[in-house]
Amino acid sequence: MKMDIVTLSFILCTASIIQAIIIYFPSKLNKSFDGIKYWAKSNLFNAIGVFLISTISFLYLTYINNNINGIIIILSLAMSVNSFLITFELLRYKKKSIRQSVILSQAIEQSPASIVITDPNGNIEYVNKEFTKSTGYSYEEAIGKNPKILKSDYHSEEDYKNLWANILIGREWRGEFYNKKKNGEFYWESAIISPIFDNEGNIMQMIAIKEDISEHKRLENKLKRQARTDGLTGLSNRRYFMECAEKELLRNKRYHKEIAFLMLDIDYFKKVNDTFGHAIGDIAIKRVADVCIETIRKTDILGRIGGEEFAILLVETNYIDAIKVAERLRLNVENIKLFDDNGVQVNIRISIGITKYHSEDDSLEDLLICSDKALYRAKNEGRNRVISS
Repeated sequence: MKMDIVTLSFILCTASIIQAIIIYFPSKLNKSFDGIKYWAKSNLFNAIGVFLISTISFLYLTYINNNINGIIIILSLAMSVNSFLITFELLRYKKKSIRQSVILSQAIEQSPASIVITDPNGNIEYVNKEFTKSTGYSYEEAIGKNPKILKSDYHSEEDYKNLWANILIGREWRGEFYNKKKNGEFYWESAIISPIFDNEGNIMQMIAIKEDISEHKRLENKLKRQARTDGLTGLSNRRYFMECAEKELLRNKRYHKEIAFLMLDIDYFKKVNDTFGHAIGDIAIKRVADVCIETIRKTDILGRIGGEEFAILLVETNYIDAIKVAERLRLNVENIKLFDDNGVQVNIRISIGITKYHSEDDSLEDLLICSDKALYRAKNEGRNRVISS
């Protein structure tokens, strides 16, 4: 009888330890529920403690007092305590998990960034409030749809293929989209798109965190325009003109087209400023710029490269036609009607130096030097004329 009780007690007392070991150590068998490992770890320590208490009590009562009933009472008490502790640990873990889930859910829902969660096929499963606010689509309208509802056709199909190729192999993608809202308004947004993996390493969802950067883009483009544009006339400044002209020369070396280069300068501009004031001088510069835009083609390259000095690259234009364009430009400027506040007419005249692209060895600097020499001759020979070199 004693041996039966001994055997039974050890079996019951070690049951919790065995159960915890089976669940805790081969954790790879329980990937579907991460809480099992936490629970089993707690259960293991609780079971060990109860086992030690039960064993000590059993030895004391059996070999000292020989009280079989006491053994059964202690053993039952130990198992009850162990069950209570297991239940307590499970409830504590559940409460902690629920609290963490609520915090995470509220953080996503109240995020200032637009958040979209899709299935592996790209079908929307969740959007937060910021998404509905920024796009105009309600939660109900977005669910089940594809993010293509925001597509503006600005990006190529190749762009989207590269995006998907990165995500489907488990990589994070970062970039910018030019998208369209429900009301048809276009906007820029930055995006980070990441795959979400299950415990087996398979992609189960994808999450996109996006931010409207339209204002940032507007300011960025404004700064770019300011960096390459002349503030008075709106034409390309010297740096940007030279950059565009260099690109055109490289293209021309490939296709072997004729090119002509013009330099023009407003005659007696200092006298205009001194006589009528700088405000009239600025108007004169702007009017000359407008005439240049109206006279040449949109494919030609025009820039203000100095105070009252302009440069024009006439693309795919032979020498004879370039002379005609220059002469027409001179006459159009001569016909500008400009008056000061007292009604006195301000006569505007220009001198033009012109050169052609002689060979593939010619650089932009060579064209500038040749046309500048021709312009200098036009000034020396009486101004208001076209001279070629």
